[in-house]
Amino acid sequence: MTVDGQRPGAGRHRAPNDPVQPGQAGQPGEQALPTDPAGRLRTWLADRPFQHYAYAVGAVLLALTGIFGGLRTVDTTVAPLAGGRPVTAAPLTITITRTSWTTNLGPPGKAPAGQRFLTVAGTVRNDTATSVGSDVLGRAVHLQGVPDVYQDSFGDDVGASESASPWGIFVTQDSTRLAYVGPGLTYQAAWVFRQKDTQPAPTSVTVEVDGHTFRADTIDGTMKWLDPAVVATGTLPMKAAGS
Repeated sequence: MTVDGQRPGAGRHRAPNDPVQPGQAGQPGEQALPTDPAGRLRTWLADRPFQHYAYAVGAVLLALTGIFGGLRTVDTTVAPLAGGRPVTAAPLTITITRTSWTTNLGPPGKAPAGQRFLTVAGTVRNDTATSVGSDVLGRAVHLQGVPDVYQDSFGDDVGASESASPWGIFVTQDSTRLAYVGPGLTYQAAWVFRQKDTQPAPTSVTVEVDGHTFRADTIDGTMKWLDPAVVATGTLPMKAAGS
């Protein structure tokens, strides 16, 4: 029904509590609310205080860290390393007993011309219920501050000892390579590094022992021992083997 040709409600003033519909202006000077979703979002963001943005960004970051394994704290406590003292370096317990240098390891072989072997010997025990492979064993023991050390088993790249992988890890009883340590087993082992003999043979060497964290790999989701971190370090005398 119309009155004087007007639609119902035409010309009626909005009551103070009447809601404003999208696209409808309120009191004079008020801007009409956008009708499209993107416009309403821009209007909502414009009305929020700065703190709301900070909370939103924080929530997004928290969600992302959950996707990629969560926030993890690293234990920065480093114990002193002494010869014959066991070190808990998850998933292993490692005891370093001696360090030495030589050009002839016996059955494992002689050092190539212009090189020598630096050996860190001791025992290694697997403290878990599953086997621990050579990847973890190879990251568990490092040398610090030794120059001209070959960086991997077979390459010719020479650099700082901190980034060098062992030339090999051997069972000292039979000189075979230690490929893995079974659950609960203990081996007498030697971590062997190569050094150019253009440097004099060290009379002492700083040894670092690294522990690992058991967590899901961010690439394939499988549980692995990852994130090596130094748990013990110490300087030990190094002599020629057999002296």
